[in-house]
This record gives sequence, C-alpha cells and structure tokens, in this order.
Amino acid sequence: MRNIKNIISIGGIGAAIGVAALTGCSNLDMHKTHDERSEGRVADDKKITKNIEGKLKEDATYKFESVDVNTYGGIVQLSGFVNDQEQKRRAEDLARRVDGVTQIVNALVIKPGGALSPTGQPTGQHLSSPPPGGTTTPSTSPNQ
Repeated sequence: MRNIKNIISIGGIGAAIGVAALTGCSNLDMHKTHDERSEGRVADDKKITKNIEGKLKEDATYKFESVDVNTYGGIVQLSGFVNDQEQKRRAEDLARRVDGVTQIVNALVIKPGGALSPTGQPTGQHLSSPPPGGTTTPSTSPNQ
C-alpha cells in the first residue's frame, strides 16, 4: 500500500513539474517582439526605413527634409509635407525602388497655399496704407 502512495505522489509531482515547465516555455518565446514581428523582420524593416530615408535625403532635386518613413512587414508609410504633387510622386517612386518594399502607403500632404511674402500675406496681396486713425486693409492692387 505504501508503494502505491509513493508512486502516486511521484507521478503527481512529475506531472506538476511538466505542466509548469511547458507553461513557462510558451511565455518565453524569444523570437517575437511586442508587435508580433520576428527579430529578423524587425531588422529588415529598420534596414528598409534607413535605405529610403537615405534616398530621400540624397535626392538631387528635393532633399525631402519634411518626410517621415515608417516600415512594418515590408509595408512603407510615407508621411509629412511636400510642396507639390510632383514631390509626392517622386518620394513614392524613390521608396518603391528599395529592396524589400512590398507596398507603399503615401500619406504625404501638399503644403497649403502658395508662397508667403515677407509680410506674411499671400503673394500678390499687399497692405494698403491705413487711413488716419483706421486699420490696415488688404489690397490686391499690384501698384501698391
């Protein structure tokens, strides 16, 4: 009778250790980051981002100082501001040429309005001289 109790005790302890060991292993998955990409995928995405940022900064025409690049699983998101549609298209074209890019999400925004004059008013709009005791009013006359 005593042997049976020992066998049952040893079996129970062994089962408890086995369950604890298996549970602990599933929580120690070292190949995943917090966003479920493998370490290799994270490294690839960082490399893609770095390559695109380099191409944008080295572009002979635009330099793209106001463009941010993020990559997740080979999908590249471009965000920030550009001056016109041509710059938006050019940034996407440069990004598309980088190895490892599977898709481009072009969230670039064209800066609003035209160029501002030194007065802060839109180009072509000048301030007329104020009437005595009055306030300044905008004028679109090119002679003023």
